[in-house]
Amino acid sequence: MLRRVRIGATAAGVAAALVITGCSSDSGDGGSGGASGGGKSKGTPEASATAPAGGSDSGGGSGGQSGSLEGSWVTKSQGKSIALLISGKKVALVGEHVCSGIAGDEAGLRTLTLKCADGNTERNLGQVKSVDATTLKVSWQGSGDDTFSRTDNGKLPSGFPTMGLPTS
Repeated sequence: MLRRVRIGATAAGVAAALVITGCSSDSGDGGSGGASGGGKSKGTPEASATAPAGGSDSGGGSGGQSGSLEGSWVTKSQGKSIALLISGKKVALVGEHVCSGIAGDEAGLRTLTLKCADGNTERNLGQVKSVDATTLKVSWQGSGDDTFSRTDNGKLPSGFPTMGLPTS
């Protein structure tokens, strides 16, 4: 049993690393949006996405969004561990499902648009409700809210369940 967990964790870690390091189909043209329809879309959205830089937040959208999304975040949902990895505008969600996508900024709202390898849509469109140095709150369209904790230098918080998460 432990061996299967390690193999699964390794596979999830490799998938997340590939997503974060750029092995996804990013057009790089900085499109002007087009993913704001609210319905399910086919293909990869080409929303312009930028991470906030050095304190020049416009203050638009809902309050409490001024922190940086960049980094590794973890939570537990319905008894299962979930890791959210954000690097620039690339996003990976690893848990029961392995998903990749982009972080965007549409109409002053920070969004996470993901596509899961197995077709799961529970967390395919999220809106950042708040983010600070330690906590990220995301509201997923049709799936409710998740509150993530920032990891310390890539390490999981003390007492956090690690079953199903990559270990390195």
